Amino acid sequence: MQLLNYYKNKFNPIFHILDHLETYQIFLEIIMKKVKILVCVQNG
Repeated sequence: MQLLNYYKNKFNPIFHILDHLETYQIFLEIIMKKVKILVCVQNG
């Protein structure tokens, strides 16, 4: 049980980062869509 907790604590930051990456991915998709719209408007 002690070992499991050790690994949980050791890898917790990685899972934390993955959670954040998922959130960032959603934001990036929204930003990319806006950028694409801006580029289309400028090119048009």
